[in-house]
Amino acid sequence: MKQIGFILLIILATSWLGAATFEEVLESYIDDGYAFEYDGNQYWMLDELYFDRSVACEALASMAVVFLYQRLEWGETSNPAHKKIVDDTYYLTTHWFDVTDSGTYVVGVVMSDLIWYYDEDIYDMSPSELEEDIFEQIYYYSLAFEWEEE
Repeated sequence: MKQIGFILLIILATSWLGAATFEEVLESYIDDGYAFEYDGNQYWMLDELYFDRSVACEALASMAVVFLYQRLEWGETSNPAHKKIVDDTYYLTTHWFDVTDSGTYVVGVVMSDLIWYYDEDIYDMSPSELEEDIFEQIYYYSLAFEWEEE
């Protein structure tokens, strides 16, 4: 939980200072996650297990903005491996542990749903506004899916 807060703080601080490039932010998500395939679809999962659903959704929203910008070619990586990961990813996911029922849950979002949902509105939103809105759609509404890990 401290790690995601620290990462978000670093991203915000460096973006205000202009120090972090899009490439560096994307690379951090690539380094901190892994791909897996299920039912013929490519998933990207963040490694960290969160202990609060809202923190997991914050991490997911932050990653979604970066992947969405790469998919729309607003932020372009020069690393072909990173580009392939983003292009091949159908679902973005993270997981969290619920201490109340001792269950581990996966929460995720479909990339094509993000693109469809934000359509023209995305052009009028700053990255922070988009991240906040994606978080709200994931956490409070039905843009996300969730299941219990076995």
